[in-house]
Amino acid sequence: MKPPVEPRTGVIEHEPVTKSPQGKPITIKAVVDPGLGAKKVVLSLSADGADDFAEKEMQEDPAISGGYTAEIPASATQGGVVDYFIEALGDNDSPIAGRTALPDGSRF
Repeated sequence: MKPPVEPRTGVIEHEPVTKSPQGKPITIKAVVDPGLGAKKVVLSLSADGADDFAEKEMQEDPAISGGYTAEIPASATQGGVVDYFIEALGDNDSPIAGRTALPDGSRF
């Protein structure tokens, strides 16, 4: 899987998780501009040493307009690094916006 499409400013808001205890799940939150028309929002993650990214559909957070949450499972946080990115998908699951974990695309 490739990294997400280049994000458009203000489309996906996300506060990157840069530190978390090993072996514990990590809650990932994002706000997607409702005007974007996303059909679904996906969290893609790669545990330390993994070659591929696993996808997990994010769930709508009814408390926040355009809010979505997903959890990186504890099993993925056993190593020292987890790479992740968030994508908003449109028709035919085509990416319409994306956000890397860190603004410069670096790992944490």
